[in-house]
Amino acid sequence: MNHGISFDNLQNELGPFLEELKDKLRTITTQTFTGQADEGRILATVNSTGIVTDISINVLAKRRHDNLTLSDLILEAINDGRREAAAAKKKVMSESKIFGISLQSFIDNPADMRNRINLRANTE
Repeated sequence: MNHGISFDNLQNELGPFLEELKDKLRTITTQTFTGQADEGRILATVNSTGIVTDISINVLAKRRHDNLTLSDLILEAINDGRREAAAAKKKVMSESKIFGISLQSFIDNPADMRNRINLRANTE
């Protein structure tokens, strides 16, 4: 039987949870993520929001590929970096739990989470 979560418990857990989450998010927002293509000859660095901050193209890649292929490979490296950033954010959300339930669960299936948590007033 789901007895729900009391407001008192929510108040006690929410403060420390939010502080921990802020620290994790502060860390991830300062990180960069590097994607690659063409066996590492093309590197694209993105920040945590997926904005490109640097692109590095090895001279061998420039010689091997025409401009159209090179642009496709650059885009591949950028997308790879963005996937890395998204995976890091998802990991933080999966590891951040309140009442034993990860934030990623709320994001993935909010309707299910509303059914699992029944917030109630403390009547004791």
